[in-house]
Amino acid sequence: MSIQSLVIQNEEKELSFDMSYIPEFFRGKCEVELNETAERKKQSIQELRKMLENDKSTEKICFHSDLLVQYLRHSKYNTNKALNQLRNLNALRKKEVKMFQPIPDEYFSTKPSAKFLVVFPKRSPDGCTMVLFQIGFFPFSYRRTSESLSKICLTCSVRR
Repeated sequence: MSIQSLVIQNEEKELSFDMSYIPEFFRGKCEVELNETAERKKQSIQELRKMLENDKSTEKICFHSDLLVQYLRHSKYNTNKALNQLRNLNALRKKEVKMFQPIPDEYFSTKPSAKFLVVFPKRSPDGCTMVLFQIGFFPFSYRRTSESLSKICLTCSVRR
């Protein structure tokens, strides 16, 4: 099955916000674009685990297989590139501890951002979190420059 037919099949379905499975669309995409097979995935995970164990900065960290698979997919199963990305993740975790702490649900209803930013309980067909950003409700005290507002908009994938 081609990627285009998978996209067309998946186009109108919304995905739940909390996902504990990989939709068929993504599995098909991995098989077609990355030539992913169960054996290749298993072999690459083992190879990456050995590399992580031999690396000073990551030797004491136990990485979940799911996380390793995501980095392998992102690097198109290049284990050296995946290792480098995991090193960078580890360095970022050490440097920016607060970034990796969960955000409590109350935060979205009690903070000023609740007036102009809404996180939807569903995901788009391609798996992205859907957020409603209402520029008209953006507080003027937050608008330091139009440049900062532009940066916020650029980081979001805008859909109509």
